[in-house]
Amino acid sequence: MEITWLGSYSFRLRGRTASVITDPPPSDSGYKLPRSSSADIVSLTHEYPDRNTAVAAVQNTTRILSGPGEYEVAGISIEALLTQQNVHPETKPKKNISYLIEIDEVMICHLGAIENVPRAELVEELGRADVLLIPTGGGETLDISGVTETISLLQPRLVIPMNYKTPVSNQELEPIDRLITQMGLSDIEPVARLSVTPTNMPLDTRVVILEPRN
Repeated sequence: MEITWLGSYSFRLRGRTASVITDPPPSDSGYKLPRSSSADIVSLTHEYPDRNTAVAAVQNTTRILSGPGEYEVAGISIEALLTQQNVHPETKPKKNISYLIEIDEVMICHLGAIENVPRAELVEELGRADVLLIPTGGGETLDISGVTETISLLQPRLVIPMNYKTPVSNQELEPIDRLITQMGLSDIEPVARLSVTPTNMPLDTRVVILEPRN
């Protein structure tokens, strides 16, 4: 299974039988989908400007997911969990769906635009993930202490940061350096994509930084 970061909250998860694109980036994010991007499934974690246009740019899609439930599409198993409920439109937290996506025997958790550390009743479910895709740039999502606490609670094998400041991003976000410093990491070289199998994952949690494909 191959993971490519498309910028912001967006990833392409490509398995042997099918692929998923998460939260296609809107035009005002600074990121653009590569030409002729296609995916069997598009998963949406939260509302964002120009979302429908961004989704329409993904070709050959057979299923668009935007709500909680359990799904099976083209050999990919997906569980979508409501991790934040918007009670009043003008108040926080905003509605957010986190996804557990199983591809080629690897479980990926895409937390979406989560603002708070997951509640105790969600930790067991989300903690099934081998790979955690987590927002680390602050703004309207987890602050840096919330990021590290969430990683500690869920104990994934691999952590892939998303939605942080890059030279391409137009958003007011913190750079990845804050997470690196907070976790005492060093010598992390960004990679263009990551291939993950059930047998090549580390025993202890490791952070992998992906270069946005743009």
